[in-house]
Amino acid sequence: MLKIYSCTKLLLAFSLLLIKTNSFAQSGSIDASFSSPLKQYSYLQWKLGEITSMAQQSDQKIVICGLYIGSEGSFQDAKSLARLNPDGSLDPTFKVDVGPDHLIQAVAMQLDGKILIGGDFQKYDGVKAYHIARLHTDGSLDTTFHSCLDENSQLYKIFIQPDGKILVTRSSSQPIIRLNTDGSQDTSFSMDLGSVINYTLRSMALQSDGKILITGLFTEYPSEKKYSVLRLLPDGKMEKDFSVIYESGQLFYEIVVQNDGKILVASERTINNQYDYYLIRYHSDGSVDTGFTNQSFDDDIKSFAFQADGKILLAGWFTHSNFQPNNHVVRLNVDGTIDQSFSVGVGPTGKVNCMLLDPNEKILVGGIFTSWNGTDRNFIARLNGSETNEIKDFTRNEQIVIYPNPGNGIFHVISAEELPEKITVYDPSGAIVLALVPEHSNIVLDFQSFANGMYLVQVNQKKSIEFSKVMLVK
Repeated sequence: MLKIYSCTKLLLAFSLLLIKTNSFAQSGSIDASFSSPLKQYSYLQWKLGEITSMAQQSDQKIVICGLYIGSEGSFQDAKSLARLNPDGSLDPTFKVDVGPDHLIQAVAMQLDGKILIGGDFQKYDGVKAYHIARLHTDGSLDTTFHSCLDENSQLYKIFIQPDGKILVTRSSSQPIIRLNTDGSQDTSFSMDLGSVINYTLRSMALQSDGKILITGLFTEYPSEKKYSVLRLLPDGKMEKDFSVIYESGQLFYEIVVQNDGKILVASERTINNQYDYYLIRYHSDGSVDTGFTNQSFDDDIKSFAFQADGKILLAGWFTHSNFQPNNHVVRLNVDGTIDQSFSVGVGPTGKVNCMLLDPNEKILVGGIFTSWNGTDRNFIARLNGSETNEIKDFTRNEQIVIYPNPGNGIFHVISAEELPEKITVYDPSGAIVLALVPEHSNIVLDFQSFANGMYLVQVNQKKSIEFSKVMLVK
């Protein structure tokens, strides 16, 4: 009997270790503690809903922007922006009345907590706001900010400088301008490309020294030299000693600067009417980083994020990299090779438009999807990031007690607070296997039909959400 008991304990400990490192600790797996409250709306034969951009506040609340965002009513009740609490629930303190009259494409957070939004709109809550507006922390319009943009200048991106001034890209003959903190144009900045007089601008990135990188196709006259990347000085004039030469059939679009000053560029190459997508890295002087493995993709890269360990997260519309499945999110090692320890599994049912890395190195992704790896997640999901930050010890929780643990199929739940509002159980893959609304204090969870293993129990209290891990051993 002693031998059987010892073996059982050993096997149980081994099972716990395996599950902890391979299931709950899997980089790229869905974070079961974050759920989406958003609804997919229907209109005739169309399914509506999309997140196009998002930003995170210092309190880890998330401002999301897009199309048909909401949790109730019909599509006519949906908005183009909302704010989520850190657990994914809608923040009721963020009020949007009419909101903007058209699409929001960019959002950025000021240090004082105010929110800048930009896009194709001309009004906010019925007040004139050509393509850019500033909101108070409660979602109301900040009427001290007045857009200097004209009604035809659609805005694409917003960058806030350390001094609070605002760089924007837009559809205009002057595609980059800088705004003062009140929305007026900063006349000390003027985009000047010198002898480059024919160009198409695709994207922009801001360096820590105030210089600005721009991508697109730039043609110099009279030499007719063509460039893919140029750099502007802080006043908007082109830096003469920096450029990346254009290669036939290749266009650069998204660009981002790493913490070490190296430059990552997503490019699109057309060969025999076939499109290929590549990621290339340059040194800060514009020379190619030959120590970086350039990756190929089957569709656009839309967003970048950098972990503290130097690894690189990419998200977008792609489903493969280097002909291997990587469904819309992939992680690279510092040398550009694919990080095989990171996997999103099946991933989302649609495209990813945007991504954020939160202070806990969890990965927020938004786009056009309704589930992630088989778990319902409308338009937004959170993934586990670095393994050292993925695992929280939920075996000891003063707010809830689940016993026996381990158990052979029937578990009892005791809550230190009043009757929980909802209980949700997730299996090791992050899929929901049980959900119930308790009607009395004698709460029983029936796992008898489940496979042996570790399960995560989420208990929604009135003022908090608690988690506990339980082990099923039949």
